[in-house]
Amino acid sequence: MTQNVNGDTIYQQKYGSTPTAASQAPGRVEILGNHTDYNGGYVLTVAIDKTITLHGEATGDDEIILYSQTLDDEARFAIDPIIKSESKPWANYVLGVVDELQKDGIPIGGFRAVIAGDLPIGAGVSSSAALETATAFFLQALFPFSIEKMRLANLCRRAE
Repeated sequence: MTQNVNGDTIYQQKYGSTPTAASQAPGRVEILGNHTDYNGGYVLTVAIDKTITLHGEATGDDEIILYSQTLDDEARFAIDPIIKSESKPWANYVLGVVDELQKDGIPIGGFRAVIAGDLPIGAGVSSSAALETATAFFLQALFPFSIEKMRLANLCRRAE
């Protein structure tokens, strides 16, 4: 079943405003080297046509508000300190990226985002990595900062 991936429309309907930033990241499959990447080995991957998107805006306060279209669930968190959620584990991927950016000295303010897409959860297509990557680029659009792409990729891996 294909989900509605138009996070822009979902955001407007849910929050009554137009998002100022958006990002998208594809899922991936491993052709060779399955499970060796996080052990320091080589892996050959390919992106697939299923994606995760984030649409949202900075709020000017100290709160993170996330809405998952797939789970039809909303979560709210303080920006400081970032505390892992036991009740909303899906949000921890976003929180992990925020936490790693903050540890790297990059200031991130409050924001609201809709997470949408057609990438299946738990199907072995790196949905968590796609969410982390989409989050990093979304936050970079909201709170412009400069960072090397490899450093950002490693930051997302630490967030996992």
